[in-house]
Amino acid sequence: MATSNSSDPEKLSEIGKLLQQARERSERTIEDMAKKMGLRAEQIQAIEMGNPEPFKKNVQPMIWYARLYAKKLGIELPELVFMDIKRADGHPYAPIPPIPAFLIKAKSKEND
Repeated sequence: MATSNSSDPEKLSEIGKLLQQARERSERTIEDMAKKMGLRAEQIQAIEMGNPEPFKKNVQPMIWYARLYAKKLGIELPELVFMDIKRADGHPYAPIPPIPAFLIKAKSKEND
């Protein structure tokens, strides 16, 4: 599993900026998205900044939430943006792990 030590901080930051721009275009606040996703505002802000600290410094859950965040915003983050992060894990040909079903189902029931 990738951790903040093995991931590309610039890539995480790029992903966060894409999400922030999409959120701002949709005229939603960080607090709106936090409520919609069942996260704290600090976690949404951390995703947008590419900072895994609020996720116990573990990048994988942050990536799952970033992908879920993109879905909630109605955008699609290409799998390619995650390739360098996954490769840092030492598995260059492994598929990108999907968002766990329990996250999708739990968040959907709570917020949709």
